[in-house]
Amino acid sequence: MGYKQDSVGVYDDVTMPAMNGGPFVDSVCYVDKHPQPSHSTDLGEALTDFRGDISLETTKTIIQFHGTGDLHTAAYDYGSKEMIVNIGRINSKGQYGPEGGDGSVWKAYNRPSVKFNLEDLWAGR
Repeated sequence: MGYKQDSVGVYDDVTMPAMNGGPFVDSVCYVDKHPQPSHSTDLGEALTDFRGDISLETTKTIIQFHGTGDLHTAAYDYGSKEMIVNIGRINSKGQYGPEGGDGSVWKAYNRPSVKFNLEDLWAGR
């Protein structure tokens, strides 16, 4: 969604490329890590390469390759009613890595995924 004080725009796989400058990928709506509109086509090309084999599992591979998702990642498969989420970790000073740590980076795309069944999630189970 894109929003302004007086309006809200809902994007999908057809309308998103005009907003973010990325290539059209049928049935896939995405925003890359670059400022929008972006002139980078890396993520769009990766999604195109995986077209026909995009699943929750391959999504993790795509975002790791692209290096996107510092704070969090989320991918939804509405057909199978599942989603995966990865959460990055920062310390009490707002830095990535363990508390008082060695400066190692714990970005979301390199963290374990949690998979949710959406029917169970929305039903509160």
